[in-house]
This record gives sequence, C-alpha cells and structure tokens, in this order.
Amino acid sequence: MNERVRRPILHLKLGATAPAKRSEDAPPAPAAAPAPASYTWKCRPCGAPFVPPSEGPDEEPVRCPVCNARVGRAGDFRLDPPPLDKLRARAVKAAPPPVAVKAPKTTVPVVTVRVLKKVR
Repeated sequence: MNERVRRPILHLKLGATAPAKRSEDAPPAPAAAPAPASYTWKCRPCGAPFVPPSEGPDEEPVRCPVCNARVGRAGDFRLDPPPLDKLRARAVKAAPPPVAVKAPKTTVPVVTVRVLKKVR
C-alpha cells in the first residue's frame, strides 16, 4: 500500500560516491589478476636480507651472502606460496622504493677564538 522511500546509502570514506546501478543485461567486468607478491627474504640464522635467484635450476642451493648458511633451494623460493617450513629464511614484504627527500641546507658553524695575553 504505502511504500516508504529508501534513503540513499551513506558513505563514510572521503571522496566515495554512491555505487553505480548495474543494468541486468550488461556483462560483468573481468576480474583483474592479482599482482604477484614481491618479498625480500631474511636469513633466519643471521637476519641478513638477500634476494634469491629468479632464474636457474630449481635444485640449486641458495646460500646467505653474509653467513653462507644454506637457506633452501631456488625452486622453493619461486613457488606461490613458498613452503616456509622447508626454508631457513623468512619473507618480509618489500617496502616501496624510498622517496628522495631534500636534506636541509646545513650551515658551517663559525668558531671565534680569543687569544689571551700572556701573564708573567
């Protein structure tokens, strides 16, 4: 009988707009493939960061460049997700490249020296 008018959906995020209404006859958009996770690896025995080889045979042993510990096989680092129980390394998400920041201009300190008279 008496249908209430629906209120618009509130969005709390800044700059968000109301979702666009999809027509029923429009095909759905294809889903984008997720980007492969990029990791930096750290050696468990010494904690030094290293990058495993991206090419080469899978059976090649990977060693820590600092302590020379065997951390796993090259093929294990290329798997998605990597078998963390087989590796002696831990994955750390790669940080974005650092942004160049201008250093503040440094001034050279001025040193004044007073010569004292020699007292007899």
